[in-house]
Amino acid sequence: MLYRKRFNNFNSKIITLMIISLFLFPSYKSKTNISYSIIQRTSNIEDNSVSINNIQVPIISLDVAVKNSYAYLVGENHFSYYRLDTSKPERVGYVEETDDYYNRSFLALNQIEIQGNYMYLLGSRSHYSSANATLFVAELYDANNFEVLGNCSFNASNVGALAAYIHELYIEDDYAFIGTTWYNTTYEDIAISLISILDISNKSNPVVLGNYNDTGICRGFAMENDTLFLALSEQAVYDAPNFSYTYIGENRLVILDVSNKSQPLKIHQLNLSHSPCSAAIHNGYLYLSYSNSSFEIYNIDDIQNPNLLISSNINSRNIVFENDLTYILEKNKLLIVDTEDIYNFRIIGQKKVRYRGENGIFHDCIIENNLVFAVRQVQYYGSFIIFDCTNERNPKIIFPDADASDVLHELTLTISGYVISPIIFVSIIFFVTRLLIKRNKKREVKNENGD
Repeated sequence: MLYRKRFNNFNSKIITLMIISLFLFPSYKSKTNISYSIIQRTSNIEDNSVSINNIQVPIISLDVAVKNSYAYLVGENHFSYYRLDTSKPERVGYVEETDDYYNRSFLALNQIEIQGNYMYLLGSRSHYSSANATLFVAELYDANNFEVLGNCSFNASNVGALAAYIHELYIEDDYAFIGTTWYNTTYEDIAISLISILDISNKSNPVVLGNYNDTGICRGFAMENDTLFLALSEQAVYDAPNFSYTYIGENRLVILDVSNKSQPLKIHQLNLSHSPCSAAIHNGYLYLSYSNSSFEIYNIDDIQNPNLLISSNINSRNIVFENDLTYILEKNKLLIVDTEDIYNFRIIGQKKVRYRGENGIFHDCIIENNLVFAVRQVQYYGSFIIFDCTNERNPKIIFPDADASDVLHELTLTISGYVISPIIFVSIIFFVTRLLIKRNKKREVKNENGD
């Protein structure tokens, strides 16, 4: 009787603890948030956006710009942009979407740049018979008010393209440099990369001045004075009859003289060992990043003969700079590298993104006042992340509130497609253990009586 009473008291405590934990640490399906740092779809906004701490952002966010404590996001297959109040990054809580008119007008936005009081939005639209890209120029009166002044649409008419993909937008003075890739299914989906130079001095009437086209996929470019460094990758084309892929073009760095904006001139090219994913220039050096292998640093004093100085095994997708520090985004972490001496650079800080989908892809990032704003894709989920790099040796994620949930995330266990909180899991183990002990006790008593 005493044993049974103690056992029942223990069981009642375990059951009570389990009930309480259901409220404190509820169980979830594996596709649901464990913590604030995990992004989930928003049920009432189908296929257009996802929720980050109850803030909707484009499913696949491709670009971000920052001005006056506001972050502006644009995303693939989304006909609008979002602006988030980041005056208190750890408490980002305001979001406003453009109205229906601009949603229709903006097409599918891929790139955004803000220079002074002007915002440049770049999008594309593909049709059954043609495709085009459009640059919108808008004047920002304040964070909540803007006016579209003009736009310019263009396409790769020389190949009769059926699909357009935007890869790069760079604004310098009165010119916009745009990198796109165009496909034409009539010609077995051969990719044509197009560099377009637009005159934007008249904001209400931007016009195309000149183009340069090449085979392969445009992965990005970097500018230094009147020289444009274009990163191209080979293209995989599926051969249906043979169930295999063939490759068109080569992984290359193409160098263009754009001093004459109406006639960009190719002056040199350099074969690359891997497929590049971005390019950047800092302190006179060219940085090329390769998503699955490394990043490289070139001396470009002689543009006819770029000299490879450094090849690192650090995986990189995006690289930004502030002072003598280089900020590198890998697939699931931020690295802060001291590159003051490029021959002896060293990682001085890093921060891992600790939530489901560590194989995500960073699409773009920007740094301002020691804050790195990044947009990332995890399968079909989009995310917007703010890193506080005030202490470069110990960067922190301040939005979403990932740091606060690291411990819970690491302790969370997945069983048969369900995410179980630690308290519930331990409670189940204790409960089952006590049942087994009770069963064994009964068997022992029965055996003794039988004897």
